[in-house]
Amino acid sequence: PDAEPPIIRRIELTRASEDIKAASLRMLDSLPSYPKLLIGDSHYHYKQYLEWQVPLLARGVSQVHALRVTEQGFTPVDDIMFAAGSPHCPLTPKDLGVLPQPGPIKTKEDIELFRSKADLRAAYVMVSNKSPDEQGKMRVKCPALDGNIGCPRWPESMVTAREKGQPTITQAAVDQWDGKVPACCKQQTVTVTVPDKVLKLRQRYYYGSQEWWDLYCLRSFVEACFGGRKSPNNEALKKGSFQRMGITWASLVVTMTAVSYNLRMLHAWQRRTGAGDLANPLFRAISIDPERVQFSFLSDDEKRRKRERHTRSEKSS
Repeated sequence: PDAEPPIIRRIELTRASEDIKAASLRMLDSLPSYPKLLIGDSHYHYKQYLEWQVPLLARGVSQVHALRVTEQGFTPVDDIMFAAGSPHCPLTPKDLGVLPQPGPIKTKEDIELFRSKADLRAAYVMVSNKSPDEQGKMRVKCPALDGNIGCPRWPESMVTAREKGQPTITQAAVDQWDGKVPACCKQQTVTVTVPDKVLKLRQRYYYGSQEWWDLYCLRSFVEACFGGRKSPNNEALKKGSFQRMGITWASLVVTMTAVSYNLRMLHAWQRRTGAGDLANPLFRAISIDPERVQFSFLSDDEKRRKRERHTRSEKSS
């Protein structure tokens, strides 16, 4: 609660007919350094892998996102079961394919169930030391060989798994292959070529893990920022707030609401904690006159009176 509030650093308004990829990449390129993680709206996640994720990865940026219903479940690639962009053991329990994310109205129990199932499935993830290359190829290793689960094909892993209380695969499950054993179950490592529709789901942190959950929950700051600027008690930015047409006018208004929001948030934080670098221009602005941390639209009468005062001032000078 006492941490310095996140503020708006960059804004670019686009027409509804324009794609947001180019504008978003321009804003990233304008920063002094690239962030390592991008927590964005689900709209970004809809973008094609080559058009959005690849440019991000080229800048060293990884996306943190949820999964749509259609992106849940296992996708087999060379007998390896991919889920949420990660390769899993071919014998991963099928009921772990779908991990519905808790909705906006969720209980502590909903979160714990989601997290526990994610941790259980994560044990079956095949180990990979490197991300996929430009062709989507990656080398992976059986999780039993890495000591994460127990499998009868590797007897030593069964002993270790029982000692550590890790998941184990039954002999009956192994026997179902009927002699057609996947390469990943016979070799130390195998190479698999991952299709784009699977690659776009990959994330730095495993989907549903505690690290992923903590990061994804930071999206609430973005939602709160939009809500705060739309509130009639704050900037009151909403449809009908202004009648002028054009991207330039709209950009000016949206930028003004962002400035007002930033100053309002920083002023409230400084007043609450007494913290903040007063040499910062933003803090100088609010320390001079806290009432400047706001703006309002003028009515026609107010604009007329303002013009008249300005005209009289010019004549007298």
